Amino acid sequence: MTDLELTDATFKNLRDFIEKKCGIAVGDSKRYLIETRLSTLAKGVDCATFDEFHTKLVTSPNSNLADQVVDAMTTNETLWFRDQGPWSILNEKLLPECSGAVSRSEKNKIRIWCAAASTGQEPYSIAISILEHIRNSGADVKPDAFRIIGTDLSPSALYVGTSGRYDRLAIERGLAPELRERYFVENDDTWDVNSQVKEMVQFEQRNLMEPFDALGRFDLVFCRNVLIYFSADLKRDIVTRIGERIVPGGAFIVGASESLQGMMGIFKMKQVSGNFFYQRPTEGNQ
Repeated sequence: MTDLELTDATFKNLRDFIEKKCGIAVGDSKRYLIETRLSTLAKGVDCATFDEFHTKLVTSPNSNLADQVVDAMTTNETLWFRDQGPWSILNEKLLPECSGAVSRSEKNKIRIWCAAASTGQEPYSIAISILEHIRNSGADVKPDAFRIIGTDLSPSALYVGTSGRYDRLAIERGLAPELRERYFVENDDTWDVNSQVKEMVQFEQRNLMEPFDALGRFDLVFCRNVLIYFSADLKRDIVTRIGERIVPGGAFIVGASESLQGMMGIFKMKQVSGNFFYQRPTEGNQ
């Protein structure tokens, strides 16, 4: 618990600011998140109360204080190859189909969007999966046929992802030793993703509440473990707009605890080995 005062009115003001800025809905039961995550930041800008902090926040629109608030409130929990289901779907169905389409010259490039990239483990795990698929299947396709874009709201998380450098604790969370040896370079107490993996991924700061049409269209979108933080209306809006960015026949993968129930107008649910994903129907297969 912080020693800064957080009145009910200021809690509401800060909660509304956070939701407007990044979509994160902080319920009454999560009041402690604002108290614990923003107290150090508030003290760092010489505020004795959260009311002073809110005033400074809304009267200094050109400072980076708002970005720091978003950074503090964003959950960047991640690991390599998090949850087995998406990787089974990717390895058993999506990568064989995508590499086959490239081999048959039906597609020149496979574009993949990781819409909550955090510190980079997920987009780099996708890149490693692609390289392993090519290596083990003998697919007639080169790694540069795949392009992965990782986006996130958090500047500090994106800094780590862009650097591609991880400490011992991060590197050991979910990464098999043989993959570490094959795709990482050890530097003292850190490990860097190698150039082959790094060249497949680019990172951008993006807010899912804002338009992302400029990103183009994608064959596959990962948007996992982020929709749960949004209100129902905002979640529906984001899913609809993501669906518009997916090519016909393309796939959409959400988190294991997330569902698109009630938002299935542009998707069909598919199953691979007991794991579910969503697909944008092709013409004639609506």
